[in-house]
Amino acid sequence: AAEPSTEPSTEPSTEPSTEPTPSPSTEPSTEPSVEPAPEPGPSPTSLTASIGPFTVSAGQETTRCVIVSLGNLEPVGVTAITQNLAPGSHHLIVYEATEPDEILEPFACSPFIGAMDGSVPLMISQIGEENLVYPEGTARVFEPHQMIRLEAHYFNATGEDIEAHASVAF
Repeated sequence: AAEPSTEPSTEPSTEPSTEPTPSPSTEPSTEPSVEPAPEPGPSPTSLTASIGPFTVSAGQETTRCVIVSLGNLEPVGVTAITQNLAPGSHHLIVYEATEPDEILEPFACSPFIGAMDGSVPLMISQIGEENLVYPEGTARVFEPHQMIRLEAHYFNATGEDIEAHASVAF
């Protein structure tokens, strides 16, 4: 005769369970609440800044800046910066500006001037379209009415004038 096995069975049991079934708790959970990080990409509030258009003559090199308020009324957590550059651009630098007032008309400025005056560079790009995504679970917090400086360096190596412009979405 076979001895009864003391090994646990891997076969499903047809016997009713005698284990108590846990009931839902009516007490508030002490576990911390974790909200998922926002999806990468521009902020749902569509904060944007742009420079141009302005004309760059054939063979001309120029660096132009604008100072733009993003117009956000409350602090905003930015998880990505997306920029677009027109042909002829050498680079675009996006700074968190220190200036208190907007200057929307592109003005001549020295290259990398923002790095010298205490402005925080947020992105430097030489690519026509680029997306900078912050690590998962992190964001750059912009204060209300955040000021941004865009520095666009253009070199027109063609024989015709070009229209320079760049845009950034946060």
